[in-house]
Amino acid sequence: MFIHSCARFLINKESPIIGSVYGECLENHAWDSLFSRFSTKKIKDTIIYDAFLEFDNQVFKCDVLYFEEEPLELIGIDSDMIRYVYNPNVSSEILSGFNLEEKEKNRIANRVQSLLIEFQCEEGRKQSLKKIKERKE
Repeated sequence: MFIHSCARFLINKESPIIGSVYGECLENHAWDSLFSRFSTKKIKDTIIYDAFLEFDNQVFKCDVLYFEEEPLELIGIDSDMIRYVYNPNVSSEILSGFNLEEKEKNRIANRVQSLLIEFQCEEGRKQSLKKIKERKE
């Protein structure tokens, strides 16, 4: 039980998790707003849509953000964990943290973290900006 509860904090190069986001003091509707703004219902391309459907076949069930602007990608999130990404410029498959270099994991985590900032209290924003800066170093 102890290992399971702590496992989410052991994110490194050997982890299937792409990254975690700092989600302290988020407004109640934060995730709903983001999943609405970056809705998979906006997908028009059949290849991207087929990739979206493949998220249901992954080990961990997650909600998916769809980014139309470059880099175009689908990002699967489970609670505060970024589990999967589909980016047609990187791979034709859905990838986990095992398949990505650290630089790419950090880019993806920072992309999601920067979206959450608008829904956080002042202290949460400071911590989010600190996380983003740490990932860039």
